[in-house]
Amino acid sequence: MDNEVRFLSAEGASGRLVAARLKPGTDLIGGIAAVCRTHKIKQGFISCVIGSLRQAKYVLPITDASTPSGIRYGDPVIVKGPVEFISGQGVICQSPEGELQIHFHGCFCDPDGKNLAGHFSAGGNPVLVTAEMVITEISGMRMMRRMDPEVGLMMMSPE
Repeated sequence: MDNEVRFLSAEGASGRLVAARLKPGTDLIGGIAAVCRTHKIKQGFISCVIGSLRQAKYVLPITDASTPSGIRYGDPVIVKGPVEFISGQGVICQSPEGELQIHFHGCFCDPDGKNLAGHFSAGGNPVLVTAEMVITEISGMRMMRRMDPEVGLMMMSPE
């Protein structure tokens, strides 16, 4: 199985570029979603995010033998700030019901300069001074987020 190559793919094109800055107090993921809604971006990618957060709230995978993949996301980890957000990227997808889905990972430094990273969800990541980003719309295909029974998690499904 180690040499087996399996994947899902679809071909599209880069569309519009949107540059945005989230202002202090705005939730990072909620703000990204709001930018996407304002500019009617239904699928795309977040190529870069930099800035600072009052705190970082993220999750990491942990072992769970009861799931098909053997992992699940653990309880949220909260790091009190100020947090320097070094780099973030993600994909913008739609749920089968047509809801916007942001899958986002980020790297940051805690107040002691320790580098940390993880999967960020909506809520719990308020911007301290700024969060600056560039979003690229994808056209000519659909970026769906569907449950993958093989791994037991919501996964990107390009169509």
